[in-house]
Amino acid sequence: MGTVLAALHASPFRPATEWTAQANAEAVMTAAADLMPLDADLATRAQALATPLAARLAGTAFDPVLVHGDFSADQVVMGDVAPVILDWDNVGLGDPARDLGSFLARMDAQVIDGLLTQDQADDRGAALPQGYGTVPTSMALHHARALMLLLTEGFRNRHPDWSARTQKMMVRIEQVLGTMTTHHASGMRGS
Repeated sequence: MGTVLAALHASPFRPATEWTAQANAEAVMTAAADLMPLDADLATRAQALATPLAARLAGTAFDPVLVHGDFSADQVVMGDVAPVILDWDNVGLGDPARDLGSFLARMDAQVIDGLLTQDQADDRGAALPQGYGTVPTSMALHHARALMLLLTEGFRNRHPDWSARTQKMMVRIEQVLGTMTTHHASGMRGS
């Protein structure tokens, strides 16, 4: 799948829709605000995560490429020759990290929902970038962005434990952001 995704990102096709750095930032702020009518405490916590994430996303520079927009394993079927990507309703020009982060966030959601074990998600999450090649430096930011966009999914899908699911998503966002800080700090120490 990583190889097919890399080929998609290398395509010369340029759709009219563009996922700008500012649009990515606004999306995480909207995701946090969407929790307010559902649970004020969760919304406050989400806002605390969204604000610094939005600032970092808004400052991310990238060369826009053709992106799927909400790439995940369930958007791919295995063809006779190669995987085939489906569901193009969020296609646009954007940061290639958007698709990689979306894939990782969906793996996280499937672990939270008990559909995958953590080991399965880790294996799949590691295999995608290996097949992809050079991973954009903003992948972790987009992983956290995609998780933010999944915060209200449990409520929308009428999970009886949607609040607990949302809390687990936020813990995962904190972990992803913490990993970014750790990698950034260790990279600076090695400079």
